[in-house]
Amino acid sequence: FRSLMKAFKDSNTDCKLVVVGKDGWRLEREKKFLDYLKSIEFKKIIRIHYIDSYNLISLLMGCRALIFPSLYEGFGLPILEAMQLGVPVITSKKGSIPEIGGDAVHYIDPYSTEEIKSAFEEFSYSETLLNDLKIKGLSQSKKFSGTNYRRRLEQGYNKLF
Repeated sequence: FRSLMKAFKDSNTDCKLVVVGKDGWRLEREKKFLDYLKSIEFKKIIRIHYIDSYNLISLLMGCRALIFPSLYEGFGLPILEAMQLGVPVITSKKGSIPEIGGDAVHYIDPYSTEEIKSAFEEFSYSETLLNDLKIKGLSQSKKFSGTNYRRRLEQGYNKLF
């Protein structure tokens, strides 16, 4: 979270960063850094600790991109949801994310402030990149539709019986 905020602060972007979710375990350093940013009048980071699903969808639909620099992910539902809404995604290659994102997302090293900063800048100014990822994301997300899920489940059961 600190790398994300530092990368955003150092990036050349006019965008705002909206961080959604409750505080995780051991976030004291991150909270201090966010307090420091507030003290120097850096107001481009907005922190929302809770948002209901209806408003979360509205927020996603109104954003330029979803950045999800996960260090470990079991499935990556936020990535899939963003792609289904036509929202470009910046994420890491941890856990199951490459299976979910395929070639439809922009991958970064979640530990690299420089890679995250570069992604912020690319997404801020490249409409071509955003449109390309939007189209790819909509296509990739169809692989996880209810119909495809039922078809794969049925195929699995047919192999067992």
